[in-house]
Amino acid sequence: MTRLKRSATTDIVSKVTIQQKPSGRGTASRHPGTVVADNVVVSAHTAQALRAIGVTRRWRAGAVVINRGQSSTAAFLLLQGRLRVSVPTLDGQEQLLRWLVPGEISGLSSVIAGLPYPADILATTDSEVLLIGRPRLVALLQAQPMVAFELLRVLGVRINQLIDALADQSIRSL
Repeated sequence: MTRLKRSATTDIVSKVTIQQKPSGRGTASRHPGTVVADNVVVSAHTAQALRAIGVTRRWRAGAVVINRGQSSTAAFLLLQGRLRVSVPTLDGQEQLLRWLVPGEISGLSSVIAGLPYPADILATTDSEVLLIGRPRLVALLQAQPMVAFELLRVLGVRINQLIDALADQSIRSL
């Protein structure tokens, strides 16, 4: 069983990396890197670069961080706490998409593409989030190619997770 491992320092980033199983899903190991079970956290270098340009905001447990369809002007890097990402179903229920853990970033694709946020994010515990506005994020990506590459990797892992989830759904529907 893979568990989130927190570093002994005040750094929000866990020291884990992805190891591919034949299924394509990741497992955690103790090396500099970024995948914890199905959660993808950023490296210490990227977290530091984002902290330099972001603004910290706090939400109490139960507070809505962003609503589905809301304009995405900033990406979110979770520093402390836990966030629930979900969408409403056609019958009015809530479909959980993922839990965000400290070190994870959300909203990248929406901010970069200039699209509304596709899901609701709710703080399930008191949470501290770094908001990274689009203009500063774009400038950072242009100035630091390694940060850009890492954030592209995060998006790539998320796309693969989405494809896996869709494939699992299609298998169930057969």
